[in-house]
Amino acid sequence: MFPLTHVLVAQNLLSSSDHQVILGGIFPDLGNAIGLNRIITHEMGTGFYGFCRDNYPEYLNFARAIITHGSQPHGLDYYADECYQGEEKGYCFQRARPFCGKVVAACDIPQEMGLWKAHNFIEMAYELIAVERFPHLSDLVPEMLDDKYIIAKCSDLLGHYFNIDTSKVGTIISSMPTFFCLLDVTPQNLAAKYARQLEIRHQIKGADVAAMSKIIEEVKESVALEFGDFISSSIELISDLLRVYPSRDAFIKK
Repeated sequence: MFPLTHVLVAQNLLSSSDHQVILGGIFPDLGNAIGLNRIITHEMGTGFYGFCRDNYPEYLNFARAIITHGSQPHGLDYYADECYQGEEKGYCFQRARPFCGKVVAACDIPQEMGLWKAHNFIEMAYELIAVERFPHLSDLVPEMLDDKYIIAKCSDLLGHYFNIDTSKVGTIISSMPTFFCLLDVTPQNLAAKYARQLEIRHQIKGADVAAMSKIIEEVKESVALEFGDFISSSIELISDLLRVYPSRDAFIKK
């Protein structure tokens, strides 16, 4: 899923809009940008939770928010990308199949990339619906990005955990608005950001932003009635998972 949908799920599960929760809910999608691959940051949940529990228990909400995002253990992206309702593909891939041809044409991509990129259009439609139904989401990430202290502290933790340059982590976190549409979330703005990603990641320069925008609107109409059920069912499953990864309060009470 895209960032604001992850924030919605993380804050719901952790009953908090703390800046640790906002940042943790998004962080796994920064894997490639900080020099790690997507798989590493989407499967870091258990190890990073243990690292924080043993060394930095005051940042367990950050670690738990990362778990809500990832694919292993089963956070939101497991159900969105990998497996949903017993099928081998996640929800976004399942729902993307009817739109593959249009996405291939609008994005000017090879046919074999169609399903992979079409699933991002389901995710962008979910961003639109999330912001429409929960307008406060657009304020949360910019407010977190103004919190230089929490960015510095979380970057230190991530740098130590992955043994990578802490300053680079902080720079990438602060640069999130260049990667993601976080304010004024519209089909046009989502499409423009996505076209830029296609150019940067795949050297594809022929994407048609107007056509992509129309597909996002069409997808939104197609999935709007499913939004509540998918989000609530995922939250229920992830809530069960989080019992294995208790908050700092659970340790203090003991």
